[in-house]
Amino acid sequence: MNSLEELYHALRQAGSEPLAPVLVSHGVLRFGDLVAAGVPPWRLEATLAASSQRAEVATEEAPQVGRVDLPTVVPQRRANLQAALMAAEPNNRVASLKKLEDDILAKSTNPANDARLKTYLAICRAWEVVSFPLDTNNIRCFAASLKAGGYKSSAIYFSTLCGYQQRTLRTPISPLVRQTIKDCIRSIQRGAGVTKLKDAFNGMLVGSIPTSETVEPFSLTNAAHNRDMVVLGLWFMLREAEMANAKALDLQLTGREVTITIPLHKTDQRGQMTQRCLSCTCGVRVHGMCVWHAAERHILRVDSHPRRGTGATFPLFPTEEGLTASKQRLIDAFRCVIRQTGTELERPGPNGTPMQRFHGHCLRVSGAQMLTAAGVELSLVQLLGRWTSSAIQRYTQDSALVRVPQIPQQILTPDQQPGTIQLTMAASASQPEPVVVEGPVTTAARPKATASNERGLRAELEKLREAIARPGETFVFRRARILHRASTVEDHNIPSSWRTTCGWTYGLSTFLRTSSVQDGTRRCKKCFDLNSSSDSSSDSESSGITVLEGSSASSAE
Repeated sequence: MNSLEELYHALRQAGSEPLAPVLVSHGVLRFGDLVAAGVPPWRLEATLAASSQRAEVATEEAPQVGRVDLPTVVPQRRANLQAALMAAEPNNRVASLKKLEDDILAKSTNPANDARLKTYLAICRAWEVVSFPLDTNNIRCFAASLKAGGYKSSAIYFSTLCGYQQRTLRTPISPLVRQTIKDCIRSIQRGAGVTKLKDAFNGMLVGSIPTSETVEPFSLTNAAHNRDMVVLGLWFMLREAEMANAKALDLQLTGREVTITIPLHKTDQRGQMTQRCLSCTCGVRVHGMCVWHAAERHILRVDSHPRRGTGATFPLFPTEEGLTASKQRLIDAFRCVIRQTGTELERPGPNGTPMQRFHGHCLRVSGAQMLTAAGVELSLVQLLGRWTSSAIQRYTQDSALVRVPQIPQQILTPDQQPGTIQLTMAASASQPEPVVVEGPVTTAARPKATASNERGLRAELEKLREAIARPGETFVFRRARILHRASTVEDHNIPSSWRTTCGWTYGLSTFLRTSSVQDGTRRCKKCFDLNSSSDSSSDSESSGITVLEGSSASSAE
């Protein structure tokens, strides 16, 4: 008899046999040795499961630091076979499976799903119907209550219910139930009105707000500090959550370039990060909208923060306490800057009550419209803003409306040729021009409208366009990182007709762009086949690109 068996028998003789599973959970004894000594496996598993649940409850009761709605950036690590095998140990199985279930959805999604599920169960009890499995009866009863209660996000409720039944109850959803849900959502949304607005403002007007060269700790209550924060958000088209989650080390200045490291996608839970880089085009003149100078001033303020320290997790836009700013705190800072541009923050709602126009996506929407209104190609805006689908078109389709109020002024200008209309980024008489001064910008003095100033502004705008000009050729690829030649006529076609030379309809897929053939990246044989005959090349080109009749924007529409 070995020492483990003797220990177990000693516990049994002393009447302390239940202590054996506890010793296993603390690593004193091993599971297999106790089973060989005569301990029933079910008793050990039950005790280990209870111990694991107690540990989880203690973790949940611990105070959380920071915002839970931000994506978690996980440091890169190699696969570990030992850790994988430890997850299969009897005392780790419950925790491993629980962690797997918890990470199926984002941490910010689980509490919202639980709340929606509680609402559904409460309504089912009021209707006196069985909640699960979903059928046409309980779905219609629940939809009737949502319609009566004025719920505008009914589709999210039904998506939560279907996901719960499929993931937790392991029960499929019948086609009849799905059709019933679709009909109910249509009925609920009819006459429900709008939710939150996603308006845009003229981002170029931020350049007229005074800047400050004084090096002082960053504060969300300082208008000059918020101004530079908004400039960064406009140029990089950042969401509020991305700005709150950004760290001080994510913004870097290298020579005349500013680089920011941000998540690749909005809901990225894998920790995939990417970088976007813009350059400074200022010479003797410093433009009020220069992203490089705004970043320089902001970095100096963050570095002088009293709570800065040397840690790598210090926020890029911290509060006075050095913590991550709340969502409402950042939105209020955005609105403070927008108000200084002379833009109205509210508009009447459907029933006459005022509604807030700008929320967490206002800088992303306004930045995209600012670039497209200046003539930047949609493909470059999509690349800079990290859009991998045609969703960007919802933001940029109204970009021309920023220039529409200037039409009367341009028509009635004396030096304008009759019968011609030139839409430019120049501000109207009722809107201040961006500040362009020599040396440090300390006041909001507006330059006189002379011919030399106008030529200088046009020269700087031309340099800016050259800096963000579209490269001679672009390539597209998916996760497999196989480069394909993109269509050369994207501007005159809808995304569904974008095709590569090899025939891939990438406009309907999730893809990324690049302007250089990266080393070590595989290339499509058909797209990069330089030895193919002229006949096959022409056939490939004709099959890879679909051109609509006419080359103008009006004919493309």
